[in-house]
Parts: sequence; C-alpha cells; structure tokens
Amino acid sequence: MNVNRDYYYSNSYKSLQRAGIQGWGNSLIDRLIEGRVARFEGMKILELGASSGEHLRFVSLEPRWDKYVGLDISPGISDPQLFESLIAKDSPKLPNITFTKSSAENIPFDDDSFDLVVSTCLLAHVKDPERVLSEARRVVKNSGQIVIGLPTDPGILNRCVKTLITYPKMRHLGIENPRLEYAREHINGVGNLLELIKFQFSKDSLRFHYFPFFFRSWNFNLAVVVNCNVAK
Repeated sequence: MNVNRDYYYSNSYKSLQRAGIQGWGNSLIDRLIEGRVARFEGMKILELGASSGEHLRFVSLEPRWDKYVGLDISPGISDPQLFESLIAKDSPKLPNITFTKSSAENIPFDDDSFDLVVSTCLLAHVKDPERVLSEARRVVKNSGQIVIGLPTDPGILNRCVKTLITYPKMRHLGIENPRLEYAREHINGVGNLLELIKFQFSKDSLRFHYFPFFFRSWNFNLAVVVNCNVAK
C-alpha cells in the first residue's frame, strides 16, 4: 500500500504515533518542549503543525494564556473527535483556542504577534524548513520564545527504534513499505535542520537540549529540543 498524506494522517497517524510505545515516545517530546517554556499570564501562543491539537494535552493551563492558535494545513484530520472537543465553544478547560488552516511557510499573522511559537516535529516534514524558521521569527515578539522539537532522524538510535518498533507496527497497520513512507514523510534530516536553525537564529540566544542521554549528539539521542530567546 502506498499511503498518501491525507490517508496516513486520517487512518494511521493516531494508531501509530499516539498509541503504545511509539505514542509514549512522542509524548516525551511534547513534555520536553513544555518543560522549556517560560510562561506568564496573558501569553499569545502559536503552535505550528498543530494537527488536531494533540500537543495541548501537555500544555500547562496556568498561568492562563490570552489566546492559543493551532496552525496546520489540515486541522483535525488526525483525530476529529479531539479536534471537535477543543474547538467547542462551551469547553471550559481549554478556553481561547482557535485553529487556522495554513502552511507554516506562509504564516497568516502580522509581525510581532505572539509571545511564544512552538513546533513539535514539523520541520522534518516541510518542503522549505528555512522559510518556516524565518516566518516563526517574524511573528514572534522581541524577547519572545521559539521552542522546537526535533526527532533525531536519521540518527543511529532513532533508526534502531524504528527498525525494532515503528516499522513492524506500520506493517501491522497495512503499510507494506514503512521505509518508503518514512522517506516521503521525513524529508529533512536533523543535522541539516540544526544548521538551518543556527543560521536563522544567529542573532538570538539558542540552547539545545538532547534526550535521553543529554550529551550533544543527535546520533545517540532520540530527540533535540531547541529553545530560542528572540532578540530583534
């Protein structure tokens, strides 16, 4: 089975990426990102590649934000039930949440609109990651934050996990050629992305956090979280 993007996200993503051991691993990236955010009352937050709002399960509700915008080219496709619950007008737990249908290469908001921009694994998938980084910096305010989660594909430890866990599960879900589908989905390697981040945010304060072993090697870790404090 060759899986197009819409089919993958509507039929396979939730079972593959948000359940079982694989889901636990992805939730670690969510938690690592949120652990690096400096929060304050009334923040304006933009999440790039928000999908159906899966990351919101890990976002602290205190202090209260002013607004939280999830941007995605296909909002709600991966988990329609979760998406509908988040945008429900009578939802008391997660107020002031909206979703915007758009590409992260062309963010439809004015300069200096947000205090925080977060991204969970999006950069591995986009055609123009450098443009996404530039757009993220454009819409965040001076002294604002950009926090980015990156899987360490194609690192050695990452490949081991995929071979032992991810690929067998993909085959169980009916995806006959998991390596091909991953090649189609994860088009940007982590090493190149880190170099683009260093260049695009060269005027800003950058910190790189590696997991689970903390030393600065994407080959022998599973995730990298980048924290950028923007100085315009």
